[in-house]
Amino acid sequence: MRPDGRIRFNLDATRRWLSLGITRVELLWDKRNGRLAFKAAPDADHLAYKLSVSKEQNFADVGVKAFMKHIGFPSAKKTALPLHWSEAERMFETKIRMNFGKRTLQDDDPKARNEET
Repeated sequence: MRPDGRIRFNLDATRRWLSLGITRVELLWDKRNGRLAFKAAPDADHLAYKLSVSKEQNFADVGVKAFMKHIGFPSAKKTALPLHWSEAERMFETKIRMNFGKRTLQDDDPKARNEET
């Protein structure tokens, strides 16, 4: 995650997207479990995020600033997120933990609080 609101996929992830012919991705957010995923979307899906691939094809960006602001992800500094590929789902996913003082996003979910007790 970059401070300007773009998520940058590294060379390996970019090669995976390109090898599959993927140009658009859906953004999936699981607030309760703090999981974020980027799933391959059809080219015709103009509601999906467009992958912007560098000229050298060594990275790809997705502009998600408004969404990250919506979920409260701090964007003041560059943050590396480890991605895991799911072949069956054709998506990269990661787990993010966002601390707000001593609280996390998971603390805001009453269902999560009830299950922990």
